[in-house]
Amino acid sequence: MESGCWLLGGEFEDSVFEERRERRLEPPVSYCAKRCEPQWFYEETGSSDDVEALTVQKFKGDLAYRRREYQKALQEYSSISEKLPSTNFAMKRDVQEGQARCLVHLGRHQEALEIATNLLSESVSVAQRKMRCQSEDARSPELEIVTTQEDGQSDDLQLLCQDMEENKATNTDHLTTVLYLQFAICSSLQNLEKTIFCLQKLISLHPFNPWNWGKLAEAYLNLEPVLSASFASSQKQNNFTLSDKTIKSSFPHSGKDCLLCFSETSPKRSVFSMEASSSNNQKNEKALKNIQSCMAEERAAVLLETQMKACASYVRTRLLLQFAQTQQTSFALERNLRTQQEIEDKMKGFSFKEDTLLLIAEVMGEDIVPEKIRDEVHAEVKCVGPAALTALVIASSKEFEDKWFRKIRGHLCPFENQFHTEIQILV
Repeated sequence: MESGCWLLGGEFEDSVFEERRERRLEPPVSYCAKRCEPQWFYEETGSSDDVEALTVQKFKGDLAYRRREYQKALQEYSSISEKLPSTNFAMKRDVQEGQARCLVHLGRHQEALEIATNLLSESVSVAQRKMRCQSEDARSPELEIVTTQEDGQSDDLQLLCQDMEENKATNTDHLTTVLYLQFAICSSLQNLEKTIFCLQKLISLHPFNPWNWGKLAEAYLNLEPVLSASFASSQKQNNFTLSDKTIKSSFPHSGKDCLLCFSETSPKRSVFSMEASSSNNQKNEKALKNIQSCMAEERAAVLLETQMKACASYVRTRLLLQFAQTQQTSFALERNLRTQQEIEDKMKGFSFKEDTLLLIAEVMGEDIVPEKIRDEVHAEVKCVGPAALTALVIASSKEFEDKWFRKIRGHLCPFENQFHTEIQILV
């Protein structure tokens, strides 16, 4: 080989030809796992770490809440809240949520709403607060309040809807927490309309969560007695109004001088008046029967639609549970199968035909495909602004029901609008 020439790859490191060092087998280092006995946090700890001490105290509050000792849990949470540094946002949110939930169980809804509002406000930047203040004049977030609630409860709920807005959250996890807290407060106030709306917003954010669909079905079923009572009250009011009109039309001179009018009339004039009033009575009775008939049909249509929504929500719950069943074991699978059986038993209470049930299953299962559910399960927490978060949830109950139930409603209740028209004409 000529000088100055070399073969590519023909040179080796000296380490290649050296003998490999023998590794000495040393005994493995002993590992002492920290063992925590049940309720270990009740023991006195001599830790100088303030964060660890507060964590131990929070565990005490969590256990008290689990045992439904809400007053004791509230005291623990309140004590922690006073000691927490302002930079520990994560624990502060957990503690404030615990305080609000304890207050709800204790019936102190006003205080729960104030804490919940603070919980949301502290997660918003100063810039976002300024933007929100500038746009408050252009917004009118008026929400419908159920008039059957007590005055104090209605005020509490109105405060919730005005101050505790979801668009104050900063990511999807915060928004979910806010909605669950709002759901807990509305449920405690026994306001079914707001409870249903909270569940609808949760479902719009997490459409593949079977447990929220199951809760929505229960809420729709609980709404039936309220609707029946409302129809009964409305029917009594209409009967009274029509009866009042009947009396006035029968006796056009009713009042203080009614007896004088009859005494001044001749016998023939009196007979003619009685015949005219009898004819008016017959017309009014016929109108009353028509109104009652239309109201009965309207009542049946509304109750049927409510049952349809409950049935569709149950079907959606069962479909999602069946999809997740293959990936579950142990107690999770047991709960899944038990819930499916409970749904099967409740479905027997509905009187829908087989073709209707098939349509409901088809509509409610259109989007249940592995790809979509996989994206939902493995989705990252979205940290976006308030406006983007607001777009993730529905703006009204009508928007939600049009999205999920419109196809089924068209098949089941084609004459609902006709009932409204007939009642308006008769009244």
